[in-house]
Amino acid sequence: MKKIILYRSKHGGAKKIAQRLQCECSEYEIATLENTINIEEYDSIVFGCGIYAGMIDKTLKQFIQDHEPILAKKKVMLYISGISKDSMEKECNDNFSDDFLSKVYYKDKLGAQINFPEFNFFEKQIIKMVNKKGNFITKNEIGKCVDLLDDEAINAFIEKMKQA
Repeated sequence: MKKIILYRSKHGGAKKIAQRLQCECSEYEIATLENTINIEEYDSIVFGCGIYAGMIDKTLKQFIQDHEPILAKKKVMLYISGISKDSMEKECNDNFSDDFLSKVYYKDKLGAQINFPEFNFFEKQIIKMVNKKGNFITKNEIGKCVDLLDDEAINAFIEKMKQA
């Protein structure tokens, strides 16, 4: 049974999560969506990406849309790297079809990595605006790389991967 983690990572959060998942579940291969992958070869597929201003990475979203008939026959899991307080259900419902979501075995938001030095001006402003609502980073952390990964959620996700 072949298994793979496919991810897209703009600033490193989704990549860090993918690497951690693969470290704990070594039977899974790991690749970015930029690689040419024949998903028909895999029985279990984990998708991961960041979410920005409520929008899932468009490359991942398009990949899933293009492969929905194939994915319907697979055990699919999905993780999002993000800081917003919006629920995973809301973010998924806003970005994926009901048909796809009804077939997803497990999904969760696994926290984020805020890497201010890599952000452009617009991204920095969004983080500051979201932070005013949630206070997830301190004033001293603004401008730095901040790890906000949710260890409990990641460990639960790993357990589900082992069962897949």
